[in-house]
Parts: sequence; C-alpha cells; structure tokens
Amino acid sequence: NDDIFKVAKEEIWNLVIMKVDDKPLSKVLEQFAFARAFIFFSDMVLSNELLKELRNLNGTSEMFIDVNPKILELSIKNAIKFIEKSEFVEELISEKRFYNLFTNFQGPKIRKFILRLKELFNVYQDIALLSEKGCKREDFCNYVSNGEFLLFDLDKIPEPSIYFKIFEEAEKTFRQIGNKVIFLDNFDNSSGEFQKNVYKLMLKRFHKNGEKKVDFFGRILLGINENSWENNIIGDIKNLLGKAILRIPPLRERVEDIPYMIDHIIAIYSSKLKKTVSYPSNEIIEFLKNYNWPGNFEEFENLMTEFVIAGNENNILKHAIDKMTSTENIGIKGLPKLRDITKKVVSQIEKDLINRALEMTSKNKKKASKLLGISYKTFVQKMKKHGIK
Repeated sequence: NDDIFKVAKEEIWNLVIMKVDDKPLSKVLEQFAFARAFIFFSDMVLSNELLKELRNLNGTSEMFIDVNPKILELSIKNAIKFIEKSEFVEELISEKRFYNLFTNFQGPKIRKFILRLKELFNVYQDIALLSEKGCKREDFCNYVSNGEFLLFDLDKIPEPSIYFKIFEEAEKTFRQIGNKVIFLDNFDNSSGEFQKNVYKLMLKRFHKNGEKKVDFFGRILLGINENSWENNIIGDIKNLLGKAILRIPPLRERVEDIPYMIDHIIAIYSSKLKKTVSYPSNEIIEFLKNYNWPGNFEEFENLMTEFVIAGNENNILKHAIDKMTSTENIGIKGLPKLRDITKKVVSQIEKDLINRALEMTSKNKKKASKLLGISYKTFVQKMKKHGIK
C-alpha cells in the first residue's frame, strides 16, 4: 500500500515482497531503488519482457526475481542467499582493488589504516579524510566505495559549478548517485556558505528546491588538507562528524611500506613494458626510506615511474638532493647533513664504476680491479657490498 512506499523512501531494503497487480514495475523500482531481490505476487502474467524491463531500469541483470512462489519460505531463503553472495562478491572485488590496482595500498602499515577506514565506512554515513598534500585521497575513496562515487575537486572545479550540480540539480544528481558516494575533495577550499549547505544535507538527508523536497540516499566523503582542518572547516560539520574523521598517514610515517610499493610498481611496469625492470639497489632503498617525502605518494609515484623507465638510480639521488636543498626545505629544516649526502652519492657512483669496469673487461674481476686502481680483494669486497654478481 502507499504507506509502504512512503517508508521505502526513508529505508534502504535489500528484499521486497509485494503484490504488483495495480502498480507498474517502473513505479516499484523507483520506490525500491536499492533492492537486490524481489518476490512478486500477481494475478497477472508477468512476462519475461516485463521482468527484463525491471532489470534494465535497475541498470543491472544481477537481480533475484521470483513470481508467485509456491513455497514463500523457500523463495525468501534463496533471495537471502543471492543477497549474501552479491555482498561477498563485492567484498572480493574490493580486495582485488586493494592488492592489484593501487601502489599506494602496498605494505603492512597502510593496510592497518585501510582496515580502520573500512570499519569507519561501515559504521558512519559520512566521513572526513584528512591528509597532507600528495596522499591521493581519491584512491582511498575509490577503494571503500568500490569505485562507485562522484568526485568534485574544489581545487579543480569552481565552487559555483559544484553548487549548481549538487543543489540546483539535486533531483538529477541524487538520482544518479543513488546510495553511492559524493566525494568532495579539497573541501577546505570551499566557502563557509557552501559548507553550510553541505552540513544541512548531511544532517537532514534531503534538499529543498523551492517547495520541492528531494531525498538524498547517498553518502558524503570529505577530503580535507589536515593543516586547514582547524581554521577552514565550520564547527557544525566538525561536531556532526564526531568520530568519523580519519587521518591518512604521510609517506614518511610509513617508510616500512616503501619496499612493498617498489615491488608493486616494478611488477606493473614489467608487465606494461613487457621486459624485466631492474630493482633499485639496497643503498637506494635505504635512501628512499630515509628521505622526507614532502610530496608524499604523488612524489614517490612520479620518481619511481621515472626510474623504472630510465633505469638510472642517479635520477633518484639528484631529485632527493634538489628537494632537500631547496629554499623551502632549508627554511623549515635547515640543510641536510653533508656527510649523509656524500656517503649516499659516493656509494652510488662506486657501484656504477664497478659495473662499468666489469662491462669493459667482460666481467674479468682481476682486470676490472686494475682498471679502477684497487686490489683484487678490495674489488671483490665492494662487489659483495653492492650486491653485484
């Protein structure tokens, strides 16, 4: 009856059991937009064409439909099994993204964070993700939403355009979103007035355009630069979010993840380039773990991409030295210790010279040691030190 339809607007149901003689299927779907399973009782003959129409309107063929079941209890059990299987498959897809798609998600430290993020996402409707620049908050939204989100980046899209899309075109946008996620990245760049509108939407779960009330069944995820949280976000949103706030650890706080990230990016490019990509030396890996990473994951990704394509470790050293001796970093931290830089650079040059000498002498160690003006014993020791075979 109509009371059920009113309730359906406020609740998200997985399974719907109903009589449909006097209701067009399109009306059923409109009211129960997020249902995965339908059990229909009807005196009419529901043709395959009508059932196909229902699936098409829902945008997926993955739907359980049973008509006039002889044993209702059995039909309900089958519907529940279908729903549980669908949720399990979604979880598997999510885990596949976790392991296979994102270099940013490799390593034990970040995996603990992601488990916490998933817990939070399952408990709260709306969440704020805080981070430094370069942590790629969009990756984390992509993961927890299974890729089902609408991105509005306030660094790239003018605020009036985003306001128009979300609030002036609320009926169209909310229908497009359904129960999925609106991701407002760089939300701290928005005006107080825009934030007040977002706050009202988070609180009331509807928006009014004139006299028309448009229900919002979706979720909101805010991406915020952590140094702007205190001064650039209105108090109402902070209070409403409560504990639904999570900080993405910057790369310098998860350096134990770096070897796993290197493994992942090399595997990706080995496949793309259809060739074996050389692995960085132990010295370079230690260097990367000790580097401060002011640009976080974005800086790491760009640097490692350049390395796997060019295969030159000197580019990594040059990049890091340029960053550490930049005016901005000197002003904040002072110059890096000369002995640390010298040690790393000398080690890399030494390794390059040994490899070059071996190449010129067809891997004859005695000739290569003479070419470099050192004893055979010292040469062998240095080969071992640098992992050269």
